[in-house]
Amino acid sequence: MALPQYTGRKYFSASISNTYTRSLLTSYNWAISPRPAFSGLREAASGDPLWSGYILYTGDTNTFRYRYNQASGGTGATTIKVNGTIIHTNSSGNGTSAGTTSISGLSLTAGEVYSVTVHNTAGSTDPYWLGLSQTISYTAPPSFSNGNVLTDTQLNTIRTGLTQLESAQAMPHTPNVMGRRGAPGHRNGEEVSGTAIMVWRGFFYHTHNTLRYRFRHGMNVKKALTEIKVNSTLVASSEDASLDTVVSGTASLSGLSLTRGNVYEATVELGRSGTSNTTSGHCWVYEMSQETSASATPPPTWAHGGTNISATNMNRYSTIINTIHPGAGSPAAPLYYEQPALRVDDSGYRYYIQHRRKWLRYRVRTDTAGKTVELEYGPNLQYTYALPSSSGNHSFDLTTLPRGMGVGQWYVVEDSEFACEYDTSQA
Repeated sequence: MALPQYTGRKYFSASISNTYTRSLLTSYNWAISPRPAFSGLREAASGDPLWSGYILYTGDTNTFRYRYNQASGGTGATTIKVNGTIIHTNSSGNGTSAGTTSISGLSLTAGEVYSVTVHNTAGSTDPYWLGLSQTISYTAPPSFSNGNVLTDTQLNTIRTGLTQLESAQAMPHTPNVMGRRGAPGHRNGEEVSGTAIMVWRGFFYHTHNTLRYRFRHGMNVKKALTEIKVNSTLVASSEDASLDTVVSGTASLSGLSLTRGNVYEATVELGRSGTSNTTSGHCWVYEMSQETSASATPPPTWAHGGTNISATNMNRYSTIINTIHPGAGSPAAPLYYEQPALRVDDSGYRYYIQHRRKWLRYRVRTDTAGKTVELEYGPNLQYTYALPSSSGNHSFDLTTLPRGMGVGQWYVVEDSEFACEYDTSQA
């Protein structure tokens, strides 16, 4: 939003400060909301391209961030392309490579969806992170004291911090890429042997210390054992003897000594507890996201003629800015601008997303003529709505769903190779 300035004003304005408060709380809510992972490959990469996905180019940033492990045996070269144009090449050998590169020369149109692919024709490359990134400038907010004169410089400095935070929350809202593995009789099934199989694998741009998960698993004869690991450490597990059980919960990451802003691997593995030659099982992973328990006290609602202008109330702006601004000294819930490229899911094209923005932006697969893209929503996902399904990019106003969907509710998009929420529709 366009934030008014205090320059040249002699008096504290209730209307201007309430506008600042709305901006502050909007950024705060965006900062503490769940963050899905970048979806990597389940197994060793092979073929060309090795990884394929999409980004929604916003025009707010031209910085593309990458991180991958190259295992080429000295003969292969990793190449990353956006919209078919090479933006990065590495032929220097094996190991992890990370950095950023500019895509400003590609003449991309803001609001359009573009492909992202990874290639290595003579070896293998395992992507850990691909997507758009933006560095948020930081201006330290003022510290207020009772008895001191309140100045327009202090208030405009708060405005500067709010403007910086607004630039971060402009990113698209990406979903969880759903993963599934299973036994015969289940979609995309394969037998579960004595060794655990990987159901889902992703990488977090670490921001928060709570991992929220939701999956559905089951096992014939013996118990299904599903384990969640972050940075190779077991953080949660569940075993159940029933054929179909939904499990959800949270796990603390605070004891793992993770560094905010770094990329870490998370995996979900399905095995069995007990032995049987005839045992089979399945697992669906719906959600794997990072959340925070950070809390804050907002500024009061200002009113013309009020007498509650105090250091305590004014410092609430500065406190919340420093709680969520990535440039602050030790933010509890940093608001990074990181839009992970969304992998084209080869096991059903299903995406699980929490409703936060007005528009659903999605892309229909060109290889599924006659296939209908469906949106499943409501309690236990019991309602189904058919979306326009011609090939190419589409926009859908989520406020027009027949049964309605509130902000914060979860839903599934099925048979779309790309999906995200955004503030605007397709041009």
